[in-house]
Amino acid sequence: FVYEIPSSDVVEDWNWLMAEAECDPWFGEYSMESVGYAEFKVESLPDAEEIEESGEETTPEEHEEVVETETPMVETIPDGAVLLPDFVGQSLDDAEAWLKKNGFGYTWIYGESSYDLGTVYGQIPEGGTSRVPHRTVVVLFRSIKKVVDPYGCDNPKMTPEEKANCGAHKFLSVECIALNPGVCGCTTEHATPKLFEFYYKDNSFFRFNLRRTDTNTYVENYYDADYGTYVFYIWGFELTIYHDEDGCFNTWIYHFNE
Repeated sequence: FVYEIPSSDVVEDWNWLMAEAECDPWFGEYSMESVGYAEFKVESLPDAEEIEESGEETTPEEHEEVVETETPMVETIPDGAVLLPDFVGQSLDDAEAWLKKNGFGYTWIYGESSYDLGTVYGQIPEGGTSRVPHRTVVVLFRSIKKVVDPYGCDNPKMTPEEKANCGAHKFLSVECIALNPGVCGCTTEHATPKLFEFYYKDNSFFRFNLRRTDTNTYVENYYDADYGTYVFYIWGFELTIYHDEDGCFNTWIYHFNE
């Protein structure tokens, strides 16, 4: 919603605004009362006469070189602000205890997540930001039902690259690199996206019988080849297949195609 503040209610310097609203229900049948806070600073601009009296406009010398520099963006932290922790993964009781001790208001919303019951799985404002106590209400998202990912993609031990590829995704082969040119062909398959399913179980990433050999690197034995090596990235993966019988050695690069 939009709320217009009458100019007569605004003072020069810091202003504080509180709003209360009854929100539509997110979970269940009952609506929820929400309280929000905002703060802003008003500074007056100098009059035209003050600008004129400040001095004559100066210009660079005729042959003086003018160097333009970018002014770095500096975050303005309000007076009395406190660094808000990241409560995700902590118990709701621990998060509440810290907020009470440091003078923050708080409320919570129930939901489903991969975290254990009673654990915070989200928050607004997010952790790592500076907020002023007694003016900020923190919304904590509390897990009341644990959802198990069928692919094991909620395992916290996964690397970001493994997590990006975990699950069922469609990939498109965008490039083929012949590592032994002249022995066998090497073509991409632009018109035929493939569905790959990768699971994470027992601290290992696998598809069929993948086994880890290095960080984000797995080897799979094929029925029609000696082995295939997967290397996972945020954007997809590389698959290198080697045939000992004919010496064919190619790498295909797969990008997400969803």
